[in-house]
Amino acid sequence: TMHTSFRPRKEAPARDSGEAARLVDGVVRLVRRAEEQQVKQDRFAPLVPCVDLIVILDSTLGGPLGQVQHVQGSLLAEIMQQMAHRGGAKFALAGFEWFVAKFGTPHSIEVFNELILACRLSHDFQSALQLFARAEEMGVQPDALTFSLALGVCAEDAYLHHNVVAAANACELFQKMQARNIAPSSHTFRALITAFRCNPSTHWQQATSTLASMKEMLEETEDDFVAEREYIM
Repeated sequence: TMHTSFRPRKEAPARDSGEAARLVDGVVRLVRRAEEQQVKQDRFAPLVPCVDLIVILDSTLGGPLGQVQHVQGSLLAEIMQQMAHRGGAKFALAGFEWFVAKFGTPHSIEVFNELILACRLSHDFQSALQLFARAEEMGVQPDALTFSLALGVCAEDAYLHHNVVAAANACELFQKMQARNIAPSSHTFRALITAFRCNPSTHWQQATSTLASMKEMLEETEDDFVAEREYIM
């Protein structure tokens, strides 16, 4: 039995890392138990047992959250962070879909930021950008952190896989930032320059222009741009 301090209420409490950890611990314990049972019952079971995570989430989170009509975005963000830490991006994404099915769209960009970060750390670049697009489609406005994470995704994808589409996505994200008056940071410009490295022969002008904009907008000293200059030489 999963022990939790949740009591029937119309709204679950705000962000609480201890409460989120207890909720996720209950899910993880049941997943492991189901995997162990599957392996014992079937000696030809796959190396990574397949369990019905939706059923497990229903039997664990469904209890303490059974009479809750709304889960605050801050708590859900903490739960997503805990799930990603314990089981990776796929585990967190499955949990997210369960919450969406039960409680509807979470109107908190915190939740999407945690999921995008989890996908980036798992190098699931496609899912990360799909989450960014999904947030916008659901009417959840990306903040500066969301753009920073998404630009980092594009930069890694472009640089690691010489993906020119990812570089183009980075440019598009930067244009969106400018249109929404979200101030860029040094990370923004470094991500753009990294993305342009996927094909220096065609992107060197964009990289040079980005570097010039970085110097102008951030008003940093000449010494701060040595690393960026090396990117485009």
